[in-house]
Amino acid sequence: MRVGACVLVAVFSSVAHGQYLMTPDPTNSRVVIIDAFDGHVVNSALFHWTPDDVNGPRRPVEALQVGDEIWMGDATGSGVWRFDGKGAFLGSIGAGGEIDDVRGMELVGETLYVTVGQNSSSYHEGIVTIDITTQQITGQLVTALENESNFWDIELYGNELLVSDSGGNDALIENAIRRYALDGTYLGNFAESDGASDFDGLAQLASRASNGNLLGAGVSTPTGVYEWQPDGTPLGRSNIYGVWGVAELGNGDVIYSRANFGGSIRTDSQVFLTDGQFHMFSETTIPAPGAALTLCGLTVLTSMRRRS
Repeated sequence: MRVGACVLVAVFSSVAHGQYLMTPDPTNSRVVIIDAFDGHVVNSALFHWTPDDVNGPRRPVEALQVGDEIWMGDATGSGVWRFDGKGAFLGSIGAGGEIDDVRGMELVGETLYVTVGQNSSSYHEGIVTIDITTQQITGQLVTALENESNFWDIELYGNELLVSDSGGNDALIENAIRRYALDGTYLGNFAESDGASDFDGLAQLASRASNGNLLGAGVSTPTGVYEWQPDGTPLGRSNIYGVWGVAELGNGDVIYSRANFGGSIRTDSQVFLTDGQFHMFSETTIPAPGAALTLCGLTVLTSMRRRS
């Protein structure tokens, strides 16, 4: 009983700190776990999935922790796919063409906000909501204008949802970061671009814990990591080719992922992993296999030494 309690304490200690980031790698059908403080690889393959449209997605661009599960959308197929922390397939939501081209995901309370990139017979391109308790699609929150908008990531920023739109539904604005209330009310633009002199195609949006600024992963030319102040004032771009994912590490460095040219997870000064098609980052508290047991072993060993 004491050993079991020790394992639980170790696991919940890890959960409380939330010390990991994860990203999917569709090329190798794996979920990668990295340290959220300095970016080192904790587990290069937490698990593998089967990309056959039956037991797993073909091309997820984000993996998200929902409770003790990991959910991934399919950007070249349809649906949101559910796995446990060891990779066992648990089921899917909206697969079979109900929601097509699932991209970014954001969990707020018990509602999962999902950006979809194509119309289906049931839902349109835009933002769709899912109740994580019932695992059912609850409706179309925002409908994008056909052939004019191209939603990618969605990020909770304060009390609003920011959505990267690489299509542009304004006459003179080619690209924009849209602002929406949680009920889907359009609140205007956080930032906008003509698609030539500024950003064109932001794959991921991520807030910086250190100063509240917003980061954007520019996957299309001009590519790079973009940054804005909370009021939308642009701070510039680092010139990096083909950035898909971006996040701020606990040590203050900005980590980013690339899906082409061999693929990599890196900062400006250090490369952590290569040979993959890495995409968006998300926070997770799921530890590497054996981490809890290792901590437990240390605790038991210390206890035994004290008794001897």
